[in-house]
Amino acid sequence: MTATAHDTYYDIWALRTLSDSVMNYDVWNQVFNLELSLSNYCHPSIFNGIIGIHKRRIPVEHGLIEVRSAFNGAGLYKVNSTYNCKYDGRTTCEHVPFHLCIREKNRGRIFINPEFQVS
Repeated sequence: MTATAHDTYYDIWALRTLSDSVMNYDVWNQVFNLELSLSNYCHPSIFNGIIGIHKRRIPVEHGLIEVRSAFNGAGLYKVNSTYNCKYDGRTTCEHVPFHLCIREKNRGRIFINPEFQVS
């Protein structure tokens, strides 16, 4: 179970949706690659176009949202779902490989809980 915030869900780097086409990539790699290849763009416009557009308020009444990975400042895990999984942030956000391991090796599920809010 991962958190959100009372105003906006901000941790886009850790977020990976169940969809293969929506938020299933490393946003900071995307920003870096675009800044290298598109010299006529400024950082704020790339940031807002890739990261800022995904920051949204999740209403408390929404219910649980199943994802591949998320964090947003807090996470609660069943201990047996974490066996043989570890945090590793060498190539991407450290939560992503940890959560994928929970899902793949231990058949766990990851959710954003709109009622679990951090400030």
